[in-house]
Amino acid sequence: MPLFKYMPEVRIDDILVLNKIRFTQPICFNDPFECKLTIDNMASDEDIQNFHKENFEKLLKEEYDKNNAINSVLSYEQFLLLSETKKESILDSLKEINSSECFIQQLRNKFEEILNYEWGILSLTTSKDNLLMWAHYANEHKGFTVEFSEKSNFFHKREDKKSFFNHLHKVNYSSYRDYKDLSKKQFEEVFLTKSIEWEYEEEYRVFKQLSSANEVKNENIYLFNFPKDMIKAIYCGCNMDKVHKEKILNIISNDIELSHVKLYYGEISTKYYKINFNEINKVT
Repeated sequence: MPLFKYMPEVRIDDILVLNKIRFTQPICFNDPFECKLTIDNMASDEDIQNFHKENFEKLLKEEYDKNNAINSVLSYEQFLLLSETKKESILDSLKEINSSECFIQQLRNKFEEILNYEWGILSLTTSKDNLLMWAHYANEHKGFTVEFSEKSNFFHKREDKKSFFNHLHKVNYSSYRDYKDLSKKQFEEVFLTKSIEWEYEEEYRVFKQLSSANEVKNENIYLFNFPKDMIKAIYCGCNMDKVHKEKILNIISNDIELSHVKLYYGEISTKYYKINFNEINKVT
């Protein structure tokens, strides 16, 4: 499976010379629904009841042990007996808090705050010739697309099968935002479901913790090193100027570690609404 990344021409040095790529916080994306929680409560009533049943006495014991004002005048058995009269009202309060819009909004805000300060996303696609992505992400066809090897270890670094970070995820597309309680919502759904309007992007994602970035620019641009052998090819946009084509060719020609990289330039088809890519050995 080929993997591509569309980029403006100002990123030529980052990719081909410095071998650094940005992992972007969701708040910087162009989709306002990006990584937004869709939940109507923290947990189901059944989960709340089970939690209450399993932890009521444990929580009471902890409160009793640390509260001198209580344990100095009541035995634990007396405190437990008094608390039993409030057991059902405590359960009702938990349920009320659980479904409170204020509580849910605070949860959403905290979740998004953590996500935007701690996680970065690399967005990739399986398509190199999508006209909209060339226009949106490659500076109106003046930029380039880099093809990466899906087999690179860079995309397969997760610590175990349960780890969410450092490996490829396929994005799913839907017309509906599926509301669930957080306890039943698959963790991946939040980060890997987008509107069906974005389906043309055929997106794959890699997630990394921003704290592990190799370089941080302007306090909010997080760059990660990648191996040169991960690059398979460079596709120049049909509007890329000759200076940038020559720059790319010179970099590839003078770096033995990039000698395997193929170079293509795009030209507008005279018959179809598409871009044709032809391998080049020199800039014309």
